[in-house]
Amino acid sequence: FTRRVPNQRPEQCPRSHRANASVGKDENDDHDRKGGNSHDLDCTMGYRRGMNVLTVGDGDFSFSLAVARLVVRSKNTSKGTHPPGMVVATSYEDSQTLRKVYPDFDNTLKTLNSHGKDKIVIGYNVDATRLDDTLPKQQLIQSKKQSKSKMRFHRICWNFPCSAIDSGQDGQNDAMEENKELVRKFVANALPYLDEECGEIHLAHKTKPPYNQWG
Repeated sequence: FTRRVPNQRPEQCPRSHRANASVGKDENDDHDRKGGNSHDLDCTMGYRRGMNVLTVGDGDFSFSLAVARLVVRSKNTSKGTHPPGMVVATSYEDSQTLRKVYPDFDNTLKTLNSHGKDKIVIGYNVDATRLDDTLPKQQLIQSKKQSKSKMRFHRICWNFPCSAIDSGQDGQNDAMEENKELVRKFVANALPYLDEECGEIHLAHKTKPPYNQWG
């Protein structure tokens, strides 16, 4: 793929320009830019105001919170025809486990939810390879006030995907094929949820072996 499409900074990628156009420009953008808030309006790493984003495998939801700060419009700028932006933040674990593992989990969750109940959906026990079965569909329907058809996302993100190993030594060579299959299943499950015009799957991982051999 990279031989046919050269690597570019996200904000320079033609796909980002299409995404910017599809989510629209808020009438308050010029006002905010004059007020010195241009960093909130520009495309940052492929994200901007008005996008719908699904995060999977987020541990303490701190990444989801960072995304929400980029894509969710404030109450003052979400009126009219411009999309308000939305984050569906999910974790493979249940809430009790996350509270045990991450001491600051409740504070992060509270800050994330403060962006608005209609703009933030939280999902627990969400399996990235079984999105149809494990996504919080009822909350999505209520939040978007739409039919039961699949919601579409501009970005679907999974940082450091890896199969769970009891010993904690995840991602080693003996689990390479298992992790390859994990990524394949995730991509296959995510594709039907992507926006047809500008949807992208974002995977972040280490660039050293064996992780860079999972492709």
